[in-house]
Amino acid sequence: MNTGPAKILALSSVAAIAMLAVASVSHAQAPPGPISPAQTTDNSQPAAQPKPQEQPAPPATRENLAGSWKLNSDESDDGREKMRDARSSRNNGGSGGGRGGGGGGVWGGGGSGGGVGFPGGGAGSVYGRHGAGAGNNSESEEDRERMQELIDPPVRMSLALKDDEVDLANDDNNKRAFYTDGRKLKKSKDLSNQEIAAHWEQIRLVSDEKNSRGDKISRTFEPQPGGKKLVETVRIENNRQQSAVSIRYVYDLVPPSKS
Repeated sequence: MNTGPAKILALSSVAAIAMLAVASVSHAQAPPGPISPAQTTDNSQPAAQPKPQEQPAPPATRENLAGSWKLNSDESDDGREKMRDARSSRNNGGSGGGRGGGGGGVWGGGGSGGGVGFPGGGAGSVYGRHGAGAGNNSESEEDRERMQELIDPPVRMSLALKDDEVDLANDDNNKRAFYTDGRKLKKSKDLSNQEIAAHWEQIRLVSDEKNSRGDKISRTFEPQPGGKKLVETVRIENNRQQSAVSIRYVYDLVPPSKS
């Protein structure tokens, strides 16, 4: 019996069936369509870049006083209003500000003997560029001029530093020389040009003044960090009534003009 061809045919059939089975299994395991890349599970966003920190302004020095300055009215006190409030406070307290004799002081109501007059307070209302009045006979012309300068400051002023001296000039053509070495000062009759005793408190220049009635007056000039601002604090102390008023003025540095 010839079994060769039959055996070969049988083996071929078995091989074909095996190949079909393998192909069927492979086709069942393959995912349909194109293979997509694996999805990442990292949902983090790029780190935000830190904002550059603002550098602090350099500390002020005495030398920062020097320069030209312009009054910043928005940041400054109203000197006339501060004096008005002080007078009102005194009157409400029952001290009788503005009565005869020496009772009025620097914030008296201004009557015939009310001491140093007050803006808006009657006959003594001589201070301030916007006020008017003949003034009070009991006060000196120097007192009136000094008070006007303190409660109605100039729009512009300049300061210059020298050895033991600081010179101030303003747009009212007034000149003030502040001496810090304790020298004996000359009494000038020219009210537009005066010498004033002063001292240093670290970077602050502080004047030491009194008017003809003995009221203590001080002006403190303090440069602010960065050197772009200057604060002047005026303090007037009424010796007889043991009261005081402080007025704060802020000035901005005027950049030097380019030639």
